[in-house]
Amino acid sequence: MRLEALYNNSIIPVFVTLTGCTALFYVLWNKEIAVAAISWLTILFIVTAIRCFIVTQYRTSKKSPEDYVYWLNIYIIGAICSGTVLGSTAYVFIVDYNIMNTGLLTMFILVMASGSIGIYSVFRRIYYGFNLPTIIPLIVFLLN
Repeated sequence: MRLEALYNNSIIPVFVTLTGCTALFYVLWNKEIAVAAISWLTILFIVTAIRCFIVTQYRTSKKSPEDYVYWLNIYIIGAICSGTVLGSTAYVFIVDYNIMNTGLLTMFILVMASGSIGIYSVFRRIYYGFNLPTIIPLIVFLLN
């Protein structure tokens, strides 16, 4: 039941994340980081497309108790990949240590992490799998 709720409620947050990341890309665009920023956004789109494909595969699959762990692990891998891409934003976009850009990026990552509570708290492993790779790189970046 929890896995069903997780998959059924995951499409909207994935697209909200994609929209927010695209807006962040536009706001923090800088010619010095063009290649890294475009690569970051491309990777984000690929990860999002794969996650959406997995959700559609789950919805059309035959739900059997034997497949429960498989679908849970697939979702965890997707959450970790998304968290890693989001966690890398500080290293991609902040090159001049502008306080406004750093503050905006920090708020963005914290909003993504806090917004994940509603969907990912169904399974603690998924919640930590998304938030640790998202927040730890930001903490390390801000401590430097």
